[in-house]
Amino acid sequence: AKVPPVNGYTIDIESAAEQIGVSVWVLRDWRKKGYFPDPVSRSGKLWFTELQITLLQKLQKSWNQIAFASHYRKEDRLKELRSFIDANWQG
Repeated sequence: AKVPPVNGYTIDIESAAEQIGVSVWVLRDWRKKGYFPDPVSRSGKLWFTELQITLLQKLQKSWNQIAFASHYRKEDRLKELRSFIDANWQG
């Protein structure tokens, strides 16, 4: 059975990806690029809270909107999103 590591961290990376509408690979890539802080890890599995999922859903929606923006506009928007996510992550 999957055992969440800490109260509130009830969503594993597979479920997180499904709820956000991206693949696990995309989530790992976003993490590697620093788009969000490190989630809680236990037994080699990453865990998220409901709030963190909501933040990542916001990133995903914005991602679709900024995909066709100019390079500089895209970088600015990603920087804003990163700051917002970092400020609200509560990890």
